[in-house]
Amino acid sequence: MLALVEDGYSCTSKTEAERINFGLKLRQALQEFTGSFLPHMKEEEEVFQPMLMKYFEYEELKCLKEQVIEEHSK
Repeated sequence: MLALVEDGYSCTSKTEAERINFGLKLRQALQEFTGSFLPHMKEEEEVFQPMLMKYFEYEELKCLKEQVIEEHSK
């Protein structure tokens, strides 16, 4: 998916047929990603979030979230 997005930056120098082909590839990649990502998110909402709320206080979860975001942005 990332490779397609990076390739998209060079689309302005490509022919119309190449841009259409790129668009089709990107659309398919997004559909495949969404198809595998949405069930994962449903599972997270149904299983993991309630479990986290059961074992952690709200403030602890906020702190953990901040730490995770900080680590990912490094």
